[in-house]
Amino acid sequence: MPTLQENLHRWSQFDFDQAEAWSEEWGGTENLWWSTLHPRLRHLLDTGVLLEIAPGGGRLTQFLVERCSRLILVDLSESSMRACRQRFAAHDHVEYVLNDGLSLDAVADGSVDLAVSYDSLVHCEIDVVEAYVVALGRKLVPGGHAFLHHSNFAALLDPETGEGRPNHHWRATSVCAGQVRRLCLSAGLECTHQELIGWGGTDLTDCFSLLTRPTGERRPETRVMENPDFMNEARTARAYGEVFSPAGG
Repeated sequence: MPTLQENLHRWSQFDFDQAEAWSEEWGGTENLWWSTLHPRLRHLLDTGVLLEIAPGGGRLTQFLVERCSRLILVDLSESSMRACRQRFAAHDHVEYVLNDGLSLDAVADGSVDLAVSYDSLVHCEIDVVEAYVVALGRKLVPGGHAFLHHSNFAALLDPETGEGRPNHHWRATSVCAGQVRRLCLSAGLECTHQELIGWGGTDLTDCFSLLTRPTGERRPETRVMENPDFMNEARTARAYGEVFSPAGG
């Protein structure tokens, strides 16, 4: 997998206008939002301070920007920040932070009600994921939440040989759901829910983790759900979109 510097080089040269193609399985980003992401985030939205980590060109941001009183976008790519500044220029409650790909130092401790990262950290190795989880332990308000999309690919590898499934979707090979749960414990966070999903197939290569900064005693266990048929959501959303869109039929 690429290093942090290689990621920086890749995304600094990327044309984020092409990012909409990543939603093609759903028939577009709007379908992705309403069929897959909104059902998982709806009870966390309409909040105060929302932090999005690695927004890219704002593919998800366009749906988050109206659901908070203050939005902080953090990315290591200058081209990402330029794209977002242009795209959300009409919104004066949005802040743009260029970081080192690891830290949230520009964000005040205890200030974030909700943090979100989708389809970005899934490509980042354990050092990056750990850095952000530790930082979120400081940045979230008590009772605040973080929704993180990260790799579970390490769980598919043979512990002795390191061999496993083909890595068709460029998932980080050193990250799994269990590691994220352990990181939360050391960061003072609680991992309340994890959904292990099959991306592009039925192998559980990815994970959606919901974290919170507890206000009292921690729950004893994380609720873990396996969803090997995750991509059915995309196919269904695309089919409905094609049939019921104004141009459908």
